[in-house]
Amino acid sequence: MPDMSILTSMPPASLAAGAAFILLLGSALTRQQLAHDTQLQIELAEMKERIDARIAALRPLERRFFRITATGNGKGGGLFATKDIPSGTFLFDYRGEVLDTDQFDHRYPDGVPADYVVQVGDQYIDAADPSRSNIARKMNHSRQPNCICWTLNGLQEVKPRVLFFTAENVDQGAPLCLSSRKD
Repeated sequence: MPDMSILTSMPPASLAAGAAFILLLGSALTRQQLAHDTQLQIELAEMKERIDARIAALRPLERRFFRITATGNGKGGGLFATKDIPSGTFLFDYRGEVLDTDQFDHRYPDGVPADYVVQVGDQYIDAADPSRSNIARKMNHSRQPNCICWTLNGLQEVKPRVLFFTAENVDQGAPLCLSSRKD
């Protein structure tokens, strides 16, 4: 155990000065940390603004880049490219009715398939109704996907978003597919 006798032998004024120095040092460190944290918050806010602006500037490919064709698997149509599409191209958003957890559970109780539903955080985008959705609902899953999706929740969006991009060059006539993995 350290020798604490120095504290008992110091005059009270020295103890007070030492304590004041420690508080001052702590305060200076706190001010430095606060300034650092404030600068970090400013940089994060600026980065968020740049990201929000880039997301807002995304424009989906025109409908002429896609066709819906029967897939032969008995589940309806799939989405195919009508032109070559370069890797990294923004395709479109997934559109549909936004549901909260209670609405989802009521609409899709255990055992009822939710084939056109995408979960984003604690909300769901249900594209089962063709009048409230878009062609994104026709994308199929594959073990060899050529597309990826990004989910956005809580940025500038009031509603959740699911954005689809090509993950590789997609040749004319190729199906547009997402990963069939659940992770």
